[in-house]
Amino acid sequence: MPEYLESQSTVHFHDLEKAKFSWDALPQNVATVGAFPAVGVSGIIKLVNVNIIRLAENSGLVLFVSIPHYAVDGVGYCAFVNRWAELCRWMQSNTTENEPPRHDYNFDRSTI
Repeated sequence: MPEYLESQSTVHFHDLEKAKFSWDALPQNVATVGAFPAVGVSGIIKLVNVNIIRLAENSGLVLFVSIPHYAVDGVGYCAFVNRWAELCRWMQSNTTENEPPRHDYNFDRSTI
């Protein structure tokens, strides 16, 4: 399982917007990890770290996702975040489908 943290912030989305989304304007502790993987809260090194910060007055959220490059490349990172977003949209869609949308992935590196 990835390291997953969720917190509330006193920073409002409009404050971020006014600051042109400068890194300094983001809530403190957005980046929960450094450039290299480290032992997480559970005491285990995690290859995926996720931090969700809900902004003040439900004005938005900040999603921080960190995956080391040796674990996944840029295409894989985008696929992970896009799939997560797709599943979140499916969960909130009140659809009558019992199963989320499925995709066929090819993990055979010899096809490259």
